[in-house]
Amino acid sequence: MRYRRLTLVLAGLILSQADPGRAQMRAKQAELKKVQQELEVTRRQIEDYQKQEQALEKDLAKIESRNAQTRRRMLGLQGLVKGAEARSAELREQLGALGRASGFWRSALQSDLRGFQSAWAGRDDSYGTAELWGESLRRAAIWEKARLLTGLEGLGRKTAMAEAVTSRQAQELQLSRQRIERQHQSRLREYRQKKAEMAQAQEKAAAARKRADELEESAKALTSLLRRYGRQKPQVDIPWNVARHSLIWPVEGAVLRPFGRERNAELDTWTIHQGVLIETRPEAPVAAIEAGRVIFAGNFRSYGQVIILDHGSHFYSVYGELKKPLKAKGERVRVGQIIGQSGRSENGRGRLYLEIRRGTEAMDPLAWLRKK
Repeated sequence: MRYRRLTLVLAGLILSQADPGRAQMRAKQAELKKVQQELEVTRRQIEDYQKQEQALEKDLAKIESRNAQTRRRMLGLQGLVKGAEARSAELREQLGALGRASGFWRSALQSDLRGFQSAWAGRDDSYGTAELWGESLRRAAIWEKARLLTGLEGLGRKTAMAEAVTSRQAQELQLSRQRIERQHQSRLREYRQKKAEMAQAQEKAAAARKRADELEESAKALTSLLRRYGRQKPQVDIPWNVARHSLIWPVEGAVLRPFGRERNAELDTWTIHQGVLIETRPEAPVAAIEAGRVIFAGNFRSYGQVIILDHGSHFYSVYGELKKPLKAKGERVRVGQIIGQSGRSENGRGRLYLEIRRGTEAMDPLAWLRKK
């Protein structure tokens, strides 16, 4: 959490002040306990993400294996389809040749029959042996042509049937190939989806690990702070004489992100916000919510330009993501005095981060700012 790191700066600053007392010790212990609990939850989330990643890896291996089998089947079917189509084309060519041969011999047979009928009609009863032999040969030739034509027609029918069967087989093979292709595309989509889920799981695990590291850092800082408090003599706690909902707003705007726990739906994790993020216009004047002294002014890691005001009694206000601070360390400011300008977010809108702390304990600023 980006704003949690201010704990380290504030811890160093508060040590230069008087001991906040037993009440603050109890508050720190409670905060430390919350951080430790959240750290344990985050560690369990990391384990869950790692298990999810391992399961996705197994799913991907299975999908890749099925894809390899599907590709082999597709290649085999492509060969069968090509073979069936080639056989069908060959049979169609044979069928055409048989059709042409049948037509030729049918014409020849019809011509011979007409010649025979003409010769038979004009025959003479005085036919001799030569005529009879000629008649016999003519009949034999006609019979042979008729037999050949019958054979050609039978072969043509068989070829047509074979071509129809082969064509149907080619169509069925083509349909099978298309079905397997659809299965292949479906598995590819599943594979890509699993890859995306795996990348998301890895991203969540990385984010959770980063969050765990930050929590550990905060827990160590708080533990060290508690040890230092324990070595100091407790003093009477001085109350902060400010009523709730009485402080002015540092800028005009609306709360973009509230104080406290927030669930990150994208990463399925929880984040603790130590302050509020206010959306305002870019470079809006930022006012001090209460009179105080500047104890920090400048750039601080990912918070950008920051100003921290000490209001006494161990109460502080933190203004982050400024375009620039307008006050220097050590200066005193009045309530409402301009101390900086709001920064600009990536979408071009202005925003300001605000924390209110009692020692190192973050408090909800909306409990102290005036109600709108």
